Parts: sequence; C-alpha cells; structure tokens
Amino acid sequence: MVPRELKSALANNKKAKAAYAVMGRGKQREYAEYISVIRFHALVIERHVDVVVYGERMTTPASDRFVER
Repeated sequence: MVPRELKSALANNKKAKAAYAVMGRGKQREYAEYISVIRFHALVIERHVDVVVYGERMTTPASDRFVER
C-alpha cells in the first residue's frame, strides 16, 4: 500500500515517479514503509507538543489527524 503522501508526490513530480518506477518491488515497499513510519513519528511528536506546550490532550483519534481535507 502506497501512503497518500507518496502517491501525491509521485503524481505531482514526473522525475520522482520515474525514479520510483525504476525501483524494484522490494525497494518500493521499503520506501513506502519508511514514509509510513515517519508519518507515525510526526504524529507522536505533534501529540506530545500539544500535551506539553498547550497542556491539553487530543480529543480526536490519531487516525483522524491525517485525513486530507
């Protein structure tokens, strides 16, 4: 499964799309997994900042934080 951030980047950049297409299936999967992990860590950091800096807990589930609007 390709993360939506990667899918968007590939749709908007022909050079990136060509480079991604040249990668083998294993490297594509590894790259997609890397982006998913980075997205997860960004969420953890964002939630930590909200609690530490703003003194509040998030009321929405984590899965709703990355919904494109």
